[in-house]
Amino acid sequence: MLCQIEKCCRYAEVRARTVIVDTAYANSDYFKDQFSRYFSSRQKRLILSLGDQAADLEAMRVFPETLQGRLHFYKVHFDKKILAFCDTETGQPVTFDFNRDHAQPLLVHHQAGGGNLSQLALLRLSLGRSLADELMARIHSVGGPWLGVHVRNTDYATDYGPLLQQVKQAPAKRIFLATDSLEVRQRFQSELTNKTVFSFSRRFSADDKPLHKMQGLDDVDVVASNCDAILDLLMLALSSRLLFQKIESNAYGVSHSGYTVLAHHLWSSKIVLRHLISDSRIEFGLG
Repeated sequence: MLCQIEKCCRYAEVRARTVIVDTAYANSDYFKDQFSRYFSSRQKRLILSLGDQAADLEAMRVFPETLQGRLHFYKVHFDKKILAFCDTETGQPVTFDFNRDHAQPLLVHHQAGGGNLSQLALLRLSLGRSLADELMARIHSVGGPWLGVHVRNTDYATDYGPLLQQVKQAPAKRIFLATDSLEVRQRFQSELTNKTVFSFSRRFSADDKPLHKMQGLDDVDVVASNCDAILDLLMLALSSRLLFQKIESNAYGVSHSGYTVLAHHLWSSKIVLRHLISDSRIEFGLG
């Protein structure tokens, strides 16, 4: 999401457009809430929710043109042949050519894709006050410097046994574990008997279903899941040391999940982390 936001912002800067982030889109299976609940924008031309603009946007000429009159209720499917989200009704990718200008006042980009742009998108944002409050509470709960560990083990699988052994041998006594897998959390907690394992997330997967797919969740669980994903990321970035491991071979040919990549970038770039948190009450781990 952050990579796509940054991509759109760069296009908008060149073409004098405004970016509106609609992560509360009715037919989405992901995030399913307004981005403005979790972050505030530092830029006038980056708006983090539709607000009361839905009707105005519906009236605009739109590209892709097949979305005209269906802006707020079209559905997509992921086409594995072209690796893109496509409009279910027409089969057309829901995006536009970023290398040229377009006559339509409204351009829709509804795609996935990672890379190294995510931390740059965060420079355009500030963490919301309620999330900052909860982050401070979790820091206080740990009570001192911690070793951060990330294990993705659902749709992306990880042979995390060697990583667990590495944590066992580490001198750190406080371990913060960020994982999507109930199995991973249980094993870390049962085998690291001489350490304290902290894990604050409220949702874990007991099968291979990743947590970012939120079909069937009520609003309370959606908010909790989104908050935990963001706060886990920040707790990893604030770690005194960060450990992770390559994921197993996959259809996308990536060696690490985008979440791991972003956590490592933030851990390495304290200036980005300071800019994002932007809260004088939180100084721990930002040196």
